[in-house]
Amino acid sequence: GTVVPPEDSKSSALNGAIWGGGVFVYVPPGVAVDAPLQPDSGSSGGLRGPFERTLIVAEEGSSVHYVDGCTAPVYSGDLLRSPVVEVVVKERARVRYTSLQNWSNPVQDVRNGGAAVYGGGTMLWLNCHLGGKVSVARPTLDLRGPGAQGQILALALAGPGQHKITGGRSIHAAPN
Repeated sequence: GTVVPPEDSKSSALNGAIWGGGVFVYVPPGVAVDAPLQPDSGSSGGLRGPFERTLIVAEEGSSVHYVDGCTAPVYSGDLLRSPVVEVVVKERARVRYTSLQNWSNPVQDVRNGGAAVYGGGTMLWLNCHLGGKVSVARPTLDLRGPGAQGQILALALAGPGQHKITGGRSIHAAPN
């Protein structure tokens, strides 16, 4: 809740109130994780209202690539998802976060995400969203230290009756 606080938006407030479960990744100082990490986080039939949280902490000089891939079977009724992803990129660390979502109708995926990037750290955020009735993904990169870098890349494909809101914001709180 320090990178994406509950007061950030209505959906992060909902997640903060009722979240249950999620993923925690901790990369110690100087450790480079060679293979991408991917949790088993697909929704199964009958699951309603998943409000998970993901927290990734990359300590000084470390690196990791995290792939968040989700898909869901066809549902007979609406499904609301409101996950929150928080990433902490310490000095000279590098994190790549990839979100690959392929939801069936009528899934509504309203996600909140953000990264705090410290001096000399690098954050690459990639969102790729297909399917679903509604997909919202607009991460925030908070560049908190000198020389911090960040990129947000987004790809969203919409068909009939689908709505996509994508993009991102960057807060430049330090020089360079």
